[in-house]
Amino acid sequence: AFSRALVAARLTPKDLEYLSHWLSIRAEHARHVSFGERLRSSPGIGQGWAYGYTPTLDRFSRSVRLAREDELHIIAHGGAIGELEEALSKSEAANALLIGEPGVGKLTAVKGLAARIRAGASTPELNYRRVLLLAMEDVLGAGTTFGGVENVLGRVFHDAEYAGNAILVIEDIELYLVPGLATHLTEAFLPFLRSPLMKIVGL
Repeated sequence: AFSRALVAARLTPKDLEYLSHWLSIRAEHARHVSFGERLRSSPGIGQGWAYGYTPTLDRFSRSVRLAREDELHIIAHGGAIGELEEALSKSEAANALLIGEPGVGKLTAVKGLAARIRAGASTPELNYRRVLLLAMEDVLGAGTTFGGVENVLGRVFHDAEYAGNAILVIEDIELYLVPGLATHLTEAFLPFLRSPLMKIVGL
């Protein structure tokens, strides 16, 4: 009967693997977590305060967070999450570029890594960093009233360096790094791509 149900639902062995993994995640979420476990996994009292005041960065970015509906998709991107984690952990100045067609799950992989980092379940080099999606449309718009786009972007990057704990996620990054495009901002990016105080993930 079980085999007939699987055939009727057109489930493949890979689907069952994803389903099993998803059920284990759901069970982990439902598990009672003791006060001691919560305390051990917390980043420490006042750790966020230690990274300084970053008004421009906060204005033009938002925290990357994993929504409940993303959980099943995260399972299918476990390999990509691990590779991204390894790349960003290699050195202080490590950045990453995720390549693929729209809809393949690049942002989903970043969300999965952000969840690990926020939980303190990533590498020591990444744990408890802020993973922030940069709102480049807002940066471009603000450039007309705040001394130019390069100036605004520079202030955002300086804030990220000052904090020392930021991983900036930039969607469609090729629009800002390819010469000849109206949004070409390579000169503003280059000094910060080499910075040991911040990391950039391009999508």
